[in-house]
Amino acid sequence: MGGSVYCTSRWAQFIIWSRMDETIHINVELHKTDTKYISIIKTRLWSYIPPTLIWLLKSRIPGSNSIQSGVSFTIINNLAILVEGFITDILVSYLDKNELVKSKEILNIENSSWESKVKKFEKLFKKELITSTDFESIDVLFDLRNNFSHGKTYLEKEIRDISNGKKAPLESINNNYEKARRYLIKHKVIEPIENPSNVVFWKLNVSFFFFLEVQRFLFQVIHNIEFESKSSILAELETAFKNKF
Repeated sequence: MGGSVYCTSRWAQFIIWSRMDETIHINVELHKTDTKYISIIKTRLWSYIPPTLIWLLKSRIPGSNSIQSGVSFTIINNLAILVEGFITDILVSYLDKNELVKSKEILNIENSSWESKVKKFEKLFKKELITSTDFESIDVLFDLRNNFSHGKTYLEKEIRDISNGKKAPLESINNNYEKARRYLIKHKVIEPIENPSNVVFWKLNVSFFFFLEVQRFLFQVIHNIEFESKSSILAELETAFKNKF
């Protein structure tokens, strides 16, 4: 066992190396009232997602289409959780003034939509997330997450010309699915096809593509802003992605 501690005026972050060569971050916020000492432990849930997805993507996944599709759904949904949790953590950490009872502004952020958090980020940091080079991928990721998390049935449209029998490339009927299709074709992740495939967005290479896009996006965001609690968030981000493919 070994460890170190990083402190700010509000938080102490303990970094512990376990016997399994695992880095554990423990963030402690300390308060004192007239009669009590109070400590609050912060656990960043988003930090568990990258190592889990890396392990999953490196595992031997059965060739079953159903299992591979389910794995890809799982990866895409969890990548969206990772991004939203990370951005929320940045916003809350920026606004946190070491109050025992958190402000209404912080509570509102935690309960707000992804779109509201994007706007709040711009207001606080004077930087737009949408100008990030990888934000278009993040936008498509959330479109897919919204459809997947609601179990939205996937429908493809095939159009054949009556006069000559020629078929146009397939289209997805739902706007989110079609937006994702066009984006992934543009980036050569999937190919435009004429015959029904039924595996458009749930191939493993699609989820792998989004994993790399998310990784670049998160590091770009944290490196492009400055705030007091940045070091502890960056440390956990680096630990979360320390294992490579």
